[in-house]
Amino acid sequence: MEENEEPKQRKRREIAGSVNATFEQFDKYTEAFGLEKECPDCGASHWRSFGLDLEDGTAATRFVMTGDIGGALAVYVLICGNCAHTKFYEASGVDRWIRENA
Repeated sequence: MEENEEPKQRKRREIAGSVNATFEQFDKYTEAFGLEKECPDCGASHWRSFGLDLEDGTAATRFVMTGDIGGALAVYVLICGNCAHTKFYEASGVDRWIRENA
């Protein structure tokens, strides 16, 4: 932790954490809940996370969303490789399931 770090920056860093789910872990998570793998807008099943193709075994990327009132939320972001439809999954829930079931 930086000595001069602002409280909001520290909170964002704590929420973001340092672990990303691998594609295999995230795939098991979606299967466990019966989540659709096809894009709801175009039907494609090619997802990426900030430019990385998830099918290549890369990690789903954590992203911290912040609000004007000071709140922050860590999410996993999946983007359809065909039409750019975007899905958000709250990271702590996904991470908890992975810890308990992986």
